[in-house]
Amino acid sequence: MAQAIDYPSLTDRQLQILGLLAQDQTDEAIATRLKLTSRTVRAEVARLYDTFEVRSRFGLGMAYLRWQGHRRGTAPNLVVVPGGRSPGATTRSRRSVPRQSSSSWV
Repeated sequence: MAQAIDYPSLTDRQLQILGLLAQDQTDEAIATRLKLTSRTVRAEVARLYDTFEVRSRFGLGMAYLRWQGHRRGTAPNLVVVPGGRSPGATTRSRRSVPRQSSSSWV
């Protein structure tokens, strides 16, 4: 049975920062745009990592997409799996893949 996701409530400032992160803005660019210090932006991003229980900007972006979908009533069915593997993924050593000769890539 799927575990229910608890969607956090976000402040206007957090939404602004998430939106700018989604546009691939740096902490410094976000600080300039929102008239904040870089330190304040880094602290807010760290709080967002904790809020969404992620460890990277990519993870934060994925969590933000789920959150946006939830707010619109169209949350995508994305499953977060610890370690970054998708459900049902198999572990496969690189050696199990047959090597192809270099001439086949030409």
